[in-house]
Amino acid sequence: MKTINYSWIPLFFCMLLLSACEDVEIDIEYNIETTEEYEISEIPIVGVPVAFDTPEFETNSASAFEENNTPVDKIESITLTSLSLLIKSPDGANFNFLEDISFKIGAQGLELELLAFINDVPENNLTTLNLTTTEVDIQEYVKKEKIYLNIELLTDQPTDSKINLEVKMKFKVKAKVVVEN
Repeated sequence: MKTINYSWIPLFFCMLLLSACEDVEIDIEYNIETTEEYEISEIPIVGVPVAFDTPEFETNSASAFEENNTPVDKIESITLTSLSLLIKSPDGANFNFLEDISFKIGAQGLELELLAFINDVPENNLTTLNLTTTEVDIQEYVKKEKIYLNIELLTDQPTDSKINLEVKMKFKVKAKVVVEN
């Protein structure tokens, strides 16, 4: 009597199912956070806008994209979701001297783009400010190795010493990634 071996049937169906599966594209979101420190020189004149560019700094975006398995060509948008300022020194300093402040982003070969601002800063002895973000898509900037900030401020009180600021920024990345089935 001849026996038939049916042990190959489950393997056949598994191979059939696997070959029928296609890769799936899914939406992901994650944040890139950065902290920088800047110095504002003494400002003896009030009511005149003062603007300065920060030194270029690395975005570290390539490593963040890699950590999140995000190919650069799959990024849909990058927006600044928060920008906060903290006075680090001198002791006792506050933002009472400020009337308005804005932050623009720049990179080699790209125009300046408004990122965040605050108008009519309250004179409440604040040492921290949270700016309003424009949530404009800045992926072309963040994809660059280096960016810089253009800071423009308008004072309503003179300052007699340098002020050291900590600038914390959080960027939201939206992308589509391919997941293999």
